[in-house]
Amino acid sequence: PRTRLLGGQAALLLTEPVLEAYKKVPLIEPLQKQLKLKKQKMDEVLKAYAAAAEVGVAEVTTAATFQTAALYQDFGKALIGSQRPKKLSKMELEQYNVLLEEQAFPFEEKAIELHETNARRTAQGVYDTGVKGSLAELAKLKPVRYGKTERGEPSLGVEVAALQAALEKAPDSPPLLNQLGIAWRQQGQFEPARKAYEAAITASSTAAAPHLNLAILYDLYLGDVAKAQVLYQRCLELSPGDAGQVNRWLAELKARKPAPNTPGSPAAPESPAAPATATPSTSSAPLTTAASGKEKS
Repeated sequence: PRTRLLGGQAALLLTEPVLEAYKKVPLIEPLQKQLKLKKQKMDEVLKAYAAAAEVGVAEVTTAATFQTAALYQDFGKALIGSQRPKKLSKMELEQYNVLLEEQAFPFEEKAIELHETNARRTAQGVYDTGVKGSLAELAKLKPVRYGKTERGEPSLGVEVAALQAALEKAPDSPPLLNQLGIAWRQQGQFEPARKAYEAAITASSTAAAPHLNLAILYDLYLGDVAKAQVLYQRCLELSPGDAGQVNRWLAELKARKPAPNTPGSPAAPESPAAPATATPSTSSAPLTTAASGKEKS
């Protein structure tokens, strides 16, 4: 295991010069030539990350998944920020910008898909730097789904040992138990976090914060949608002032499609098709999304 870990970490390090070569290619005129070159460099980076993921070490796999998602995000942003052709009229420029957004969209979708692959690993007890990074990105990309923060008492801190010491003096304190749940969650200790929140609810069945935090735990980290929904409904009863936010979360949760099983070591992601460069007066060639294989014109 130690050898595999070191090998995986070495594989990740070897991607750095390849990634730098990709970043140095600007999308400027002549765009067709530059786009082809950047696409080629991107493929090389994707292969390097796939090789690292094949080692089968969790922290290397999650890091490679995060970096691959970031690469797709960067490519989409590079398309949006690419140099515009000269002598376009105002209307032509608007049409060209719309075209670029359509070409960039599948890359953002692929990035979200990969970040969500990482996020689902929390249900397997994986909560390392790569997973945390993906959750942070998803909070920005899909805030209604992932931009959820626990509610507690910051003044109590998040040191597990200090909270446990305080609970020896007040073992049935809902605020302390709730804060202990937050502290355990931040360490990736989801089962102790669940027990702490449940103890807080047992101590005070009308305390809104532990109900909300337990709902978020089931929703974002344990992947139990049914239990999360019940707890969100209970939050509506306990804290009507939060109805606007909680109702949005419930609506998203009810509309959510079942998540696919998360593989332990993902296969190498498919390379995206290079978007065709076209003036606004010509049609764009279809762009194949790596995530679904569907074409978007």
